[in-house]
Amino acid sequence: MSTRRRFSSEEKVIILREHLDNNVKVSELATKYKVHPNMILRWKKELFEGVFNLSAKWTNEGLKIRDTFYLTLQNPSFLIQTQA
Repeated sequence: MSTRRRFSSEEKVIILREHLDNNVKVSELATKYKVHPNMILRWKKELFEGVFNLSAKWTNEGLKIRDTFYLTLQNPSFLIQTQA
């Protein structure tokens, strides 16, 4: 009987960044990391829901996160530009 593989938060971030930053298909990542594609999609959904929950607090930091999130959706290279 096989055991269930657990992915750390760091591993999930690496996989999601590959998908979001480099436009790698979920199916390719699933094959590469030996995980079901639905798991990657679930992690992505949880990531975005977490961002919305953070920004809902109406703090300055929450607003910055929300604004960065929206700018990144509109222009994915925005995140790279601001980190340089």
